[in-house]
Amino acid sequence: MTGVGAYFFNCNGPAIASFTPTSGPAGTVVTITGTNLAGVTSVSFNGTAVPVGNITNNTATGLTVVAPTGGTSGQICLVATAGSTCSAQSYQYPPTIATGTVSPQSFCASTYITVPFTTNLSGYNAGNQFGFQLSDASGVFSNTSRIYNQ
Repeated sequence: MTGVGAYFFNCNGPAIASFTPTSGPAGTVVTITGTNLAGVTSVSFNGTAVPVGNITNNTATGLTVVAPTGGTSGQICLVATAGSTCSAQSYQYPPTIATGTVSPQSFCASTYITVPFTTNLSGYNAGNQFGFQLSDASGVFSNTSRIYNQ
């Protein structure tokens, strides 16, 4: 650096003070407030990136993002021109169960079927139970249907 004089640099990195809401499924609009947030280039929910187009209203004190699909409960982290930071509090995704393809797809009484499923178990506690209800293609439920666990 050449020249005589005093030079001041803002070395304060970004900080997340809060976010609302603190929980919700993918697609939830989340408002993040804090300091030095101008120029945010990326946001992630427990490591799952928010698409750049879903980061809006970016100012020095806040921004709006959409909770990403595939995210899991954990910290919200962001990268801004002044550095990076993560929230002290965790954003909570609700427990989910997603079913796969039922096999076989056509069956009669007394036919065993397989219903594969996946879940984000982090949202469940010991002793939680899962229940399933089957319907026909029109969505009509039968009180005579029974499910047996093998």
